[in-house]
Amino acid sequence: MERHFLAGLRRIFPDLAPGSVLATRLARVRNVMAVPTVGYPDVVPPVATNVEGLFVVNSAQIADGTLNVDATLGVVERALPLLLSDVPARTVRAAA
Repeated sequence: MERHFLAGLRRIFPDLAPGSVLATRLARVRNVMAVPTVGYPDVVPPVATNVEGLFVVNSAQIADGTLNVDATLGVVERALPLLLSDVPARTVRAAA
């Protein structure tokens, strides 16, 4: 499998140096999807909490997908406007 993965990666990034990929792992899980809860979209926890300035963004807010990276990033993308709406410019810092 590693050979197939690296061949595909080289098709996308033809200039990839042979030593650039330090490790690969393959995970095979028998049951990977959580059992959906009926009515869960109606009780998904909100991003804003009752504590001023405290927000929660996590996989509990995925109501219409699986626990994959795309769904998790979708939660973040939907939360960003709220998270950044009242933040003074001086408190927003670029990553170091």
